[in-house]
Amino acid sequence: LYAAQFLGRWGAGMWDFLVALLLMRVGSNSLLLTAAYGLVQAAATSAFGAAIGSAVDKISHIKASKAKRLRSFFPLILCDHAQLLRLGIGTRNVSIALSATALSPLLIPGSIPPLGRKLAIASVHSLGAVGILSGLAVGILLERDWSEAVTLGELPGQSLTRINSAMKRIDLVCKMLAPAFVGIWLSSFSAIPCLIATVAWNGLSLALEYRLLSTVFHRAPALQKLSRSKKCQDKLDPRALTGVTQLVKGACIAMIDGWASYFRQEVVLAAVALAVLHCTVLSFGFVMTAALAWKGVPAHIIGVARGLGAFLGVAATYMYPVLQSREGTGKAGLWAISTQWLCLMVSVASVWIHKTSVAASLLISGIVASRLGLWMFDLALGFPLIFVIQSTVEEQERGRIGGVQSALQSLMTLLSFVITILAPDPKEFGRLVIISYVIVTIAALLFSSYFYR
Repeated sequence: LYAAQFLGRWGAGMWDFLVALLLMRVGSNSLLLTAAYGLVQAAATSAFGAAIGSAVDKISHIKASKAKRLRSFFPLILCDHAQLLRLGIGTRNVSIALSATALSPLLIPGSIPPLGRKLAIASVHSLGAVGILSGLAVGILLERDWSEAVTLGELPGQSLTRINSAMKRIDLVCKMLAPAFVGIWLSSFSAIPCLIATVAWNGLSLALEYRLLSTVFHRAPALQKLSRSKKCQDKLDPRALTGVTQLVKGACIAMIDGWASYFRQEVVLAAVALAVLHCTVLSFGFVMTAALAWKGVPAHIIGVARGLGAFLGVAATYMYPVLQSREGTGKAGLWAISTQWLCLMVSVASVWIHKTSVAASLLISGIVASRLGLWMFDLALGFPLIFVIQSTVEEQERGRIGGVQSALQSLMTLLSFVITILAPDPKEFGRLVIISYVIVTIAALLFSSYFYR
């Protein structure tokens, strides 16, 4: 399970860093294409995140008779966790590989006509949306259902905490090393070899992930119980074509029910505070990576900075338990968000520094240092939220609640990209930094209200 998580996160980390830098080149040193790429991803997750979570739940608990009817309408509809996970991993990896292929000709001047250029850009953006949605389904399955299933027979609280912590560390290690690896490679070679390596990696990791998760599935009896005892039928039933309206209606109802269930949760105010932190450019995401490249910061320096930030995130996974044992979860969360807020003051100060090299150094330093507080805050809220979902929410609704949380976070991310698109000139990036700092302040106030309430 851990090895499969590593392969998937490493591939995603490589691509997220690489595409941000290359779209900046394609866009002639404008943040527009990079922000648009992130906007499309965030919009897709916001629109379909809850529906995907609900679909995961329904596939897990669908009756054999209904599975047969669904399969007759659309033969690719799957009926168990293993099949759905294979489809999600395959779709994610193939989408990244195709997106890298579509991006390649854009980096060669005059290689394609203007219409082909527009189609290639549209392909990169749309395939990015497909990849993020399939990755969301994979994340819900692995981090909620599969992680719990492989711990059955042990002490639930301890085993879930252990697996959740390990999965988080794997995520952080990939965020620490993958961008640095790509940055060094991109500084040493041209972009085309990096894209070829990305395609090769996703093809190889696809086969390895299938093998690894197949082993997990066959060694965890609880996972096999989630699968359907009867196989779906492949025969098309023309009468099922009349159910299109019902499917659309059901998706809308599922979306509404998912959001309603989410806002009934006890930790909703704290969860919203965590989501609000995604509405900021003060992180090493697409926009910040492109902005730093525009400022003249070399790719390998950006990659190393992202790696240092992720290293502090790993350190936070060791520091947080100590802080939490002494102060409690609530106070630990307050300490964490306060640390992030104070560190980001350094980044805000860079707005008024006129020397580019000094301003870039301050901007990077503040963001790197703030990762310690951010990840401790994520641990203070993320793990309790996951544990609440795993221990108190009905199994039939876990994917739905998780999907809504991902959708809300993506909605906040979407807003940050909208703001960037409205001000795509890198010379105006300082305004985005100030707006982002105000948003972090709002998140701190939301969590303080939850804690003191």
